[in-house]
Amino acid sequence: MTIRDVAAAAGVSKSLVSFVYADPNRVSKEKRELVLATAAELGFRPNWAARSLAASDGGFVGVLMADLHSPAFAEIVDGARNRLKASGRTALMTSAHLVETDNVTALDPSAVTFFGDLRPQGLLIVGGVPDMSAVHTLVEAIPTVVAGASLEAMPAVATVRTDDMAGMMAAIGHLKDLGHNVVAHVGGAGGRIAELRAQAYADAMRALGLGAHVHVESADFSEAAGYHATLRLIDSGMQFTAISAVSDYAAVGVLAALSERGRSEVSVIGYGDTLVAGFAYIGLTSLRPGNTAIGERAAQELLDAESASGSEGWVVLLPPELIIRRTTRPPQS
Repeated sequence: MTIRDVAAAAGVSKSLVSFVYADPNRVSKEKRELVLATAAELGFRPNWAARSLAASDGGFVGVLMADLHSPAFAEIVDGARNRLKASGRTALMTSAHLVETDNVTALDPSAVTFFGDLRPQGLLIVGGVPDMSAVHTLVEAIPTVVAGASLEAMPAVATVRTDDMAGMMAAIGHLKDLGHNVVAHVGGAGGRIAELRAQAYADAMRALGLGAHVHVESADFSEAAGYHATLRLIDSGMQFTAISAVSDYAAVGVLAALSERGRSEVSVIGYGDTLVAGFAYIGLTSLRPGNTAIGERAAQELLDAESASGSEGWVVLLPPELIIRRTTRPPQS
């Protein structure tokens, strides 16, 4: 079944059928509905891959997920798809399988190349890994926006992410209001976002007059890292009364270590407000980044970038919301 068959059955030209799928605004509503109804009756579906290879661009927006397993990234993608759909754009999503060389996680270049061969009109990269060099060539060729990550090595790329400084000011401010002065941070490892979040913690501590007690215990976003970092903190003898964690999963590890060592009185704040934070038996105070809103804004920035000139990137920061639950309380006397 080809567009020739659809054209013959609908009594229209082959080029008109092509316009219905490639540029529907150029076709009247009546003709468009006729062609689509005929195509549905015949069971015709356009070959998007072939169309992409034959055209100057694929007529779609590419969505590249750095990590398919992240709930936060899934929420960002949902927001982006909603915005793209509202604008009449088709989104094609893929995940570049991660490879590891010399203990540095990177995107698989073959997966990125295959995706690029389909010639998307624009590219939305959701999340990041330490080595993103595989997408450099693609980024130079088409408008690109990064959501939920920071790719400073690619200055021409626009970025939409949570405002870590605003988040840490809210988190540390909340703890200070409760009476906490010695707040440690578990994080700083596992990528640029972790580094930025740790720096925001330190800046917030200083801004709130707690700079003498700044301490970052290295950990990535995982539960295991949060657990072991907290054990090191306890063993160091540091007299902390609260901990901010780089992620909710790291915070769960923090809570496990505190419970194991009889330090459950320590207040804990996570980051992400993921599903686990709201579990009744955890009740984790956490910063909600608004991932759906990040995705929606990133998609809009990409749509705007398609018609913009120039090669300079920009950064959009959206403030997170502090969700207070039972893991934060005044320090014990």
